[in-house]
Amino acid sequence: QNLARISDRYQQMIADLNLAPNEASNRDVLTGLGNRRLLMDRLKEESERVTRRGQGYTLAMLDVDQFKQVNDTHGHETGDRVLIAIATTLQAGLREYDVCGRWGGEEFLVVLPDTTAAEGLIVMERVRQNIAELAVRTDHDAIQVTASIGLSAHVPGETFSMTIKRADAALLDAKRAGRNRAVVAAVSD
Repeated sequence: QNLARISDRYQQMIADLNLAPNEASNRDVLTGLGNRRLLMDRLKEESERVTRRGQGYTLAMLDVDQFKQVNDTHGHETGDRVLIAIATTLQAGLREYDVCGRWGGEEFLVVLPDTTAAEGLIVMERVRQNIAELAVRTDHDAIQVTASIGLSAHVPGETFSMTIKRADAALLDAKRAGRNRAVVAAVSD
C-alpha cells in the first residue's frame, strides 16, 4: 500500500515534469503571460473555430508609449518592472476567456474571442485607462506610462496574419494621433 502511494506520487511527479517544459515554452519569462508561440497557437485555434462556427474574434495590439525613454532614464531593471506591472494590469482588465501575451519588447497582443470590434474597444479602453492610472515606484519617484492600442475584428476569409496586420496598422494610427488611445482598424474592401 505504501509502495502504491509512492508509485502514484512518482508517476504524478513525472507527469508534472513533462508538463513543465511545455508550459515554460509557452510563457514569457519576464511577465508570466503567454508568449508569441502560445498566441500563435491560440490564433490558429480561433481561426479554425471561426471557420467551423462562424463566430468572430477581435485582436488588440497594445504598445507602451515611449517605453525607450523609461529604459534610457530609469534603467532596464525599472523598465522590466513597468512591463510586469502592465502585464498584471492588462490581465486583470480582461475577461476570463480572453487571451493576452507578450508579442515582443513592449508590445502585447490580446485575443478577444466571440467579440466584435465595438465590444473589444470597450474592453481595451478600460485596460488603457487602468494602465494610465498605474504608478510604478522607483527609489526616487513613481513612473507613469500610457499605452496605444490598435484593434481589428477578424474578417471571414482572411488569415489571422491579415487580422494582425490590420491591428498593427491601427496601432500605428493611434500613435500618430497622439498616443494613449485605442483605434479600431477600418475593414478594407
